[in-house]
Amino acid sequence: MATLNVTYDRATGERPLTIHTHQDVDAFLDRMRALAHAGPVPPLAEIVVAEDPYGTPFLYVGIDQDSGWIREPGEPDRWTIGTSDATGTTPYDYAGHGENIPTRHIVPLTTVRTVLTTYLDHQGIVPDDDPNLRPTT
Repeated sequence: MATLNVTYDRATGERPLTIHTHQDVDAFLDRMRALAHAGPVPPLAEIVVAEDPYGTPFLYVGIDQDSGWIREPGEPDRWTIGTSDATGTTPYDYAGHGENIPTRHIVPLTTVRTVLTTYLDHQGIVPDDDPNLRPTT
């Protein structure tokens, strides 16, 4: 299991949260859901493996009340895929900067939790054949 560092603070982005366990993943999601409820738009976080932040893929994660999304930047990017024919975008906030996310990538919070625990359990790698994080072009 890896140790994950999460940066999400709306004001500064300077206070990373550390995740060691599945319970920490749940606490992180609860914290993000509270921010989504309190703010004008849902929050977005960046997650890296603490032991090797540049040697493993990192994730962007957006969390709303009951849904969210994950993007693993790469060649090609991998995203969660919700309703594939959904149109439009939804704004998310990362440390005071907005980003419009294609609505087709928004999935139930249970799917986000599954991908995050997979990332944690596999040392910062979501296997290529994971059904919840797929390549997009």
